Amino acid sequence: MYRYDAVFFDSGGTLFDPSARNPSMQEVIDQRIDRLVAALGVFGIDAEPSRLEQAHETLYEPMERELGPRFSYYLFLLRVVDQLGLPLSAEQTAIVTVAYAGPRYRHWVFPDTHKLLAQLTDAGIRLGLIANTAWPGFAMHTALAGVGLARYFDFMVISCDEGVAKPDPAIFRVARRRAGLTDTARVLYVGDDIEKDIRGAKDAGWDAALRRSSAPTSEGLADFEFDHSLEVLPFIFG
Repeated sequence: MYRYDAVFFDSGGTLFDPSARNPSMQEVIDQRIDRLVAALGVFGIDAEPSRLEQAHETLYEPMERELGPRFSYYLFLLRVVDQLGLPLSAEQTAIVTVAYAGPRYRHWVFPDTHKLLAQLTDAGIRLGLIANTAWPGFAMHTALAGVGLARYFDFMVISCDEGVAKPDPAIFRVARRRAGLTDTARVLYVGDDIEKDIRGAKDAGWDAALRRSSAPTSEGLADFEFDHSLEVLPFIFG
């Protein structure tokens, strides 16, 4: 008998180490225009980098403010394509979105995360992901598949797809419905952000475990705190 019927995880800072290098996450972000130029070239579009940079500077932040939690890289690139008059379909823009978002790397994954998820899966505990991100779900799935994590997750709830973000309890309710969990099902959320992850989960009536990658302690708010992936197993297994 395990303590939980389902465990949901945050992504960055929980599955992925934000301090990872060679390359760093910021370096991947800084290369997104280069990837965008290359991806457009696949479809025979010779895009001028300076025009893309200008469109990026003009549209990105205003669109973030306009759309709030609905903002996604896909919607952003649809607008860039429209403004620049690029001959790119919505389907092709989705492919370009994956390139723009960029890869995740296996060495970014916290040590023993694969072992943790595999043991939970083997035990029959349902696993899900809840992430605040502008990565649409199809891009997130591609990134997780690239590092071998996608196969562990039965459900993904992505803020930009749902139009709601942590710590709003609504996104946790979406996750519960998506997983088909009853109101009495025992659910744990694992995250690294005290307000968005831990307090958000607690406000939704879930238990919460803090990975201490972004904060040294939750000062008692979390039900469990840990530093290394496998440390959470005895807590989950009760």
